[in-house]
Amino acid sequence: VLDAARRHFGLDDLGVDVRRCDAMEVLQKDKQQFDVVIDDIFVGYARSVHKPRWMLQRGLRLAAKHVRP
Repeated sequence: VLDAARRHFGLDDLGVDVRRCDAMEVLQKDKQQFDVVIDDIFVGYARSVHKPRWMLQRGLRLAAKHVRP
C-alpha cells in the first residue's frame, strides 16, 4: 500500500513521516513527537483479523505520549 501511495498518489510530496516498522519498538524507544499518530496495526488472517491486545491498552497510551500538545 505504501509503495502504491508513493508511486501513484505523491505521498512523499506531502511532507509526512510514514513509517513501516515495529510499532511497539518505535513507541517505546523513539522520543520524537508528532502532530498526529495514526495506526494501521492488525494481526490475523481473513475473518480473524483484529487489533493486537497490546495496542488497545498500552500501545494507545504510548502513542498518546508522541502527540504534540
